Amino acid sequence: MNDDVRNIVLGLIAAGISAAFGWLARTYLWRRGLRRKQAFFGMPGNSECLLVVNRDAGGDGEPDRSLQWRFWDSAALPDDLVPYTRLAIAKIQSAELHSETGWPA
Repeated sequence: MNDDVRNIVLGLIAAGISAAFGWLARTYLWRRGLRRKQAFFGMPGNSECLLVVNRDAGGDGEPDRSLQWRFWDSAALPDDLVPYTRLAIAKIQSAELHSETGWPA
C-alpha cells in the first residue's frame, strides 16, 4: 500500500471516529436538556408532553376555567360561556368552514 492511499484511509477512519464522538456528545447533551426540563416541570422521565394551564383564569372577566371540567351538550351550553366561544361553536354547527371575527375594521 503506498503512502497516499494509507493517509486517505487513516483520514477517513479519523473522520468517522470524530463524527461518532460528535454524534454521541450531541445526543447526550440533548437528552440531558430534556431530563432537566422534565425535572423542572415535575414530569416523569418517560413523558413527552406538557399541559400548561393558567392559575389565575378569570382576572379579565372570563369565568374561572377550573370551576368545572365536563362535556356539555351543544344545545345546553352554560350561561357564563365566553361570547367568542359561543360564536365559534355556532359557526361549527352551521358547517361554516371559515369566519372572520374579531377587531372592527
